[in-house]
Amino acid sequence: SDFAVSPGYELKNQNYESSRNLVVSSQDLAQKIVDIDTLFKSNIDNNFDLIKQLISDLKKELLVFKFDESILPIIGMINVIMCEDHLEFVEDCWSDLRLRVDSAIDVWDSDSDASSSPD
Repeated sequence: SDFAVSPGYELKNQNYESSRNLVVSSQDLAQKIVDIDTLFKSNIDNNFDLIKQLISDLKKELLVFKFDESILPIIGMINVIMCEDHLEFVEDCWSDLRLRVDSAIDVWDSDSDASSSPD
């Protein structure tokens, strides 16, 4: 059809394919968590914008790493954090978010190990 060969369709399709080819590992996600946690433990007032940027980057990496329903609660928490300007609230949310991401990484890694081991 004409739609399938339109430049907009091709560009959209190419962008989707290139984003799916990005490689993000569980180690990358874990390192991002450590980086954000370090900023929370240092001078949070001076690092607040950077923390929010890194949390936004974490969201993008999660979507590339594991694009399924298991990340929806985590993405929702990130969205709440991104809309918040109160440091204490963001700090409280971060503690919960970190635990959820760490647990999810453990599950994803164990699922990967189980699927790659011979029967």
